This record gives sequence, structure tokens and C-alpha cells, in this order.
Amino acid sequence: MRVFENGPLPEDLEREVFVIEMIDAFALKREPARLYCRWAESNGVEIEGFETWLLTDRGPSIVTGAVFDGPAAACAEAITGYSARLGDQENIFFVIFASARQGAAGE
Repeated sequence: MRVFENGPLPEDLEREVFVIEMIDAFALKREPARLYCRWAESNGVEIEGFETWLLTDRGPSIVTGAVFDGPAAACAEAITGYSARLGDQENIFFVIFASARQGAAGE
């Protein structure tokens, strides 16, 4: 498991992630982001919320202004129903903010 500034990332999602090196964070497309929320809920990782980023030629680097605060189940539901204001659903990434509770997620 790799730990980024925005939280731990399980090995089974490593191939789905885009790393935002300037802030040492990971971003996920819609379905992997939903899977991450389910993984977090099952593994004692507390989700605080997420931001949406738009893909550019350098990767997810433009914050779209959409921010959601809430736990894993609420985030998964919001990610499912999220509709990009910019109309570009395929290029939206979710930067989820999470932290492992002490003794959780393999720590």
C-alpha cells in the first residue's frame, strides 16, 4: 500500500490512479473512485471528502471547483451522481481525501 498526502492507496487500485506529483496526491476516475470509497469503508479508512479535477495534457491539474465533504458512503453516492459542469464526464478525476484510523488499513 502506498500512502499519499491525500490518503492510503490499496495495491489493487494502483493501476487506476493518476499521481499528481506537485502535491503528492492520487486522482481516480469515477468507477475506481467509487471502489476506493467502498474499500475505505471496509478497511477503517476515514474519508473526509473529495474534489473534482479536470484532465489536461499534463494530467488532472485543473480544479473544477466542485468539492464535497462527507464520509465514504456519502462520497460514493455523490461520485455516482456527479455531473460535470464543464460537460466533460470522461476527463473528470476525483481527488479523495482520506486518513487511516490508527491500527487500520494495514498499519
